[in-house]
Amino acid sequence: MAPSGAARKGGRTGRKAGARSTPAASTPAASTSAASTSAARDGAKPLAIRRFVAQDAENLRRLMRQHHDKTVFGHLPFSDAKFDRHVESILQFPPHMAALVAERTDPEGNSSLAGFAWATAGTYALSDEGVMATCHVIAVDGDTLGPVLRARVFLSLLKAIKAWSKTRNADHVLVHVTTGSRADGFDTTATHHLLKKVGATAIGGGYVV
Repeated sequence: MAPSGAARKGGRTGRKAGARSTPAASTPAASTSAASTSAARDGAKPLAIRRFVAQDAENLRRLMRQHHDKTVFGHLPFSDAKFDRHVESILQFPPHMAALVAERTDPEGNSSLAGFAWATAGTYALSDEGVMATCHVIAVDGDTLGPVLRARVFLSLLKAIKAWSKTRNADHVLVHVTTGSRADGFDTTATHHLLKKVGATAIGGGYVV
C-alpha cells in the first residue's frame, strides 16, 4: 500500500511484495512521547500526531477501506477479519512497532482521523548489525481533506515515524512507494516531490509484471 499523489488524492505508502522486517529485539523499549506528540496547524484546525489506541479502530477501518479502494488491489474484497488481526497485533505495542494517527480538530472541537502510519524496526536481512525502520503504510484521508492539508498530514506522520526510528537506533527509514492511487493512474510523482522535501533519496522502485 503505497502513497501516490499524496498532495492530490491522499498519501499512501506500503512495503514491496515479499519485504520483511526482523524485530530489533536488542533495542531499548520505545519511547512514544517523541513520536506520538507533535502538532501542525491548518488555519484554525490543529493537527496532532499520537499513538494509535483501541478507540481509533473503527475510524481506522473506514480510512483503510478508503485507502484500499484507491490502490491497484482495490478490486479485491476488503477483509475485516484480517484488519482486526492487524489491530490486535498493533495493540500489543511491541517495542519494534509504531502505529501513529493524525487527529484533526475543527473549530467546533470535533476531532477526526486524518491519517495513519505504521512502521517496524529490525536488522538488515543479511547482517546482524545495522537497525533500519520500514514504513509499511501511510494512509491519508483523501475524501474530506484538501490537498494542502493532505500533504501536511503525510509529512507530519513521516516526521513522527522518523522521530520514533531514532528511539530504535535506526540508521534509515525505508518508505516503499509501490501501489499509488487509482485516481492518479498510479502515478507517484506527487509523493516523490513530498519525500524529496524531507530529504529522502530514491533507491529503487516498485513494478507489477
